[in-house]
Amino acid sequence: MISRRHFLALSALVSSSAMSGSVQKEQWPEPELQQPGSARGRRLAEIARTVRATRNVSFLRRPQRTLRLDVYVPAEKPRRPLPAILRFGVAAWQSQSKNFRMNLDQLLPAPTPNLFPPALVPEGFIVVSAECRVASEARFPAQIHDCKCAVRWMRAHAKEFRIDPDRIGVMGASSSGHLAALVAVTDQGDKLEDDSCYPGHSSRVQAAYCFAGLYDFELYESHLGDGTLQPQVRNFLGGTFEEIPEVYRHASPRTYVTSDDPPFLLMHGMQDRRVPYDQSPHFVEVLSKAGVAVEFISINNYEHGPAPGKQSSPSYEALDEKIFRFFHKFLS
Repeated sequence: MISRRHFLALSALVSSSAMSGSVQKEQWPEPELQQPGSARGRRLAEIARTVRATRNVSFLRRPQRTLRLDVYVPAEKPRRPLPAILRFGVAAWQSQSKNFRMNLDQLLPAPTPNLFPPALVPEGFIVVSAECRVASEARFPAQIHDCKCAVRWMRAHAKEFRIDPDRIGVMGASSSGHLAALVAVTDQGDKLEDDSCYPGHSSRVQAAYCFAGLYDFELYESHLGDGTLQPQVRNFLGGTFEEIPEVYRHASPRTYVTSDDPPFLLMHGMQDRRVPYDQSPHFVEVLSKAGVAVEFISINNYEHGPAPGKQSSPSYEALDEKIFRFFHKFLS
């Protein structure tokens, strides 16, 4: 069973450093300011120094607070608009961070774009890291409204940041993977849009990468795994499945899958019991039956994060290549 220490470290996959209940104070400087001794850490620090970050851009004013995002672009202005990838930094729908402040000398053996999404910038992409409201501020569907507004913002500001508005992807892990999938499979007809933000701009995306996401809340109720996520699910949705089954279905990406959905790359640890592994094969089946292009990678020796003392298979280096190749194929 994954220890609390490893679980908190795993939050780097989702939100760089989130703790249950609130946004954690960041203990490490931005990657570009660090001088790590490890080879992998040095590589990420070097990547961070080759990108230009525009941080804390206000993109949406809500009653609870103003939501902000960060934009990572090549240091040298691109000659043509580039495809862009949006990520969310949410952990268990309870906490979040859009920053990537982590100890570069103690990186998890996890896919590099999960830990540091701006690693996609040298591959020819712009990366946007956006906030959304958490469950303590507002319950579902507030989060998906915010996420879709972030996509609309990207199109509304495409010229300013050299974003190609016709090539936008989305990515996330765990609860952020749920939100990324929901963005990808829903459109105007599904009544999950906030039409007051950036009217005239679409929230559709052209590719989605999700790691250990939760795609069917009804299935989760009968396949709880270790059950540790159930209190957060109930808090996020506003009650138990018996009390509000329609909300559980309304929040499930599998409910909305149609043949015109974008391609998906899904990954999941085979030993994951927090977000049970069967969530992903089930979602793959739903996508495939609808005719949606989907690639699924099962990761052995992987829980809801790296299994202590074990080497994941495929390795994180191999997973990096899968992620790069997926976004190149469907966005480049």
